[in-house]
Amino acid sequence: ALDRTSIWVARAVPGAVPLRITDDPADDLAPVWTADGGALVFASDRGGSFDLWQVALSPDGDRLRAGALTQLTDAAGVELAPSVARDGRIAFAMIDRDEAGALRSRIAVLEEGAPRAITRGPGDGTPAWSPDGRTIAFSAPMAREGGAVDSDLLAVDAEGGDRRVLVVGPATDESGPVWSADGRWVFATSLYRQVETGRPLLSSVVYADLREQPPTLRMLQDRIGAVSRL
Repeated sequence: ALDRTSIWVARAVPGAVPLRITDDPADDLAPVWTADGGALVFASDRGGSFDLWQVALSPDGDRLRAGALTQLTDAAGVELAPSVARDGRIAFAMIDRDEAGALRSRIAVLEEGAPRAITRGPGDGTPAWSPDGRTIAFSAPMAREGGAVDSDLLAVDAEGGDRRVLVVGPATDESGPVWSADGRWVFATSLYRQVETGRPLLSSVVYADLREQPPTLRMLQDRIGAVSRL
């Protein structure tokens, strides 16, 4: 159905033919590779609510063959946005309700088949492991002077300690951090909204050099231009 999403893969070459990995009446989202390239971890509502699943992939000539699906989480809430560390640990956004019934989103790590929350939320999402596996970058809402709120990039140690701001982007919403292989650079999606209505106006890819003090967000060269996208 056109209102459902599936997982596809394609070789990183011009003219590559996509190969469909999942084909079920479900929404399959946010696929990420395991470190050895032998499987994909993704979020899916095939079990009724969004949980994390894994599918093994094996070479089949010039193509890949999908194996059986394995369900990784089955918590009471929703699990989204997985990130796989080099040693196999999986971080993700765990959405549930707190003791007062309020909706919250926390960063959790899958350990021995069970999720362990390492942040308290309430709006933490899109985690990403650093290459050395010591740090998880994520997005979270930050309050500004005057009452304005937008999302910045934060970081927390793998065990949940030392929650800190990684990069500040005033007046824009940053999410979906991605580390460079050497851990020096972090990339993210940045969304600029209309002040009066909050309507999205411009989305761009930004980056920051974490060796800078403080790190500064910069936009990648934009050949499309803001006017045509507006």
